[in-house]
Amino acid sequence: MGVQTIELGAQSFDDAVLDKAERGHKAAAIAAAAKKIQACGFRLGIQLMPGLPGDSWRTIMHSLAETIKIKPDFVRIYPTLVLGGTKLGTAYGEGKYEPLSLEEAVRYAAVMKLLLQRDGIQVIRTGLQSSENLDDGKTVLAGPYHPAFGEMVDSYLFYLMVAEVLEQLETKDHTIVIHHAIKDSSRVRGNKNYNKKAWMAEFFLQDIRFAADMAEPGTLAIEQGKQLYRTNLAMLTHF
Repeated sequence: MGVQTIELGAQSFDDAVLDKAERGHKAAAIAAAAKKIQACGFRLGIQLMPGLPGDSWRTIMHSLAETIKIKPDFVRIYPTLVLGGTKLGTAYGEGKYEPLSLEEAVRYAAVMKLLLQRDGIQVIRTGLQSSENLDDGKTVLAGPYHPAFGEMVDSYLFYLMVAEVLEQLETKDHTIVIHHAIKDSSRVRGNKNYNKKAWMAEFFLQDIRFAADMAEPGTLAIEQGKQLYRTNLAMLTHF
């Protein structure tokens, strides 16, 4: 019938989390379904939803590890949102559920994306796509929704890349230049210059300048004085 791709809304690979979310199946069912899809020659996508009731960093990392074992063709990461008219909305209103903060969700999604990509698994979306309903201020009661969530995730990874280099240098009262691809300009700076402000404060820099003169997206060169320090996601060790 022309179908080439099947996505599974796995959400989690932790049985306790799946039970609390009333998914109606165990993690083993996801793995079995994925195996059948791959055996039939379809492209496989997996959707993960960190922040469900009962979720923790441990269970999120477990779900990530199980996803990597399956080796899907791509993954979508959708941090849990609280929507009106749902059981989760009721639980939130009764104080029985606390969603991830925007900052937590960005950091979790960034680490998930980094580890998946290192295993050759493409992450094609982080966060729900902006829509009129989601942006109306009524549909989403709580949770880490932001229309630029995906860009915030990428920006956080750039923050980590630069911070890891600066941690090795004497930066107090110094000026640095961050060389980057023009495609990465807004992500390197961060939303409302968030990254620049954070680096300035954390490393006591005198100034940060940006030069969009790199050819390869995702690669940075940090210039201090006459020294140039190159970095990319593959070199990132602390996150």
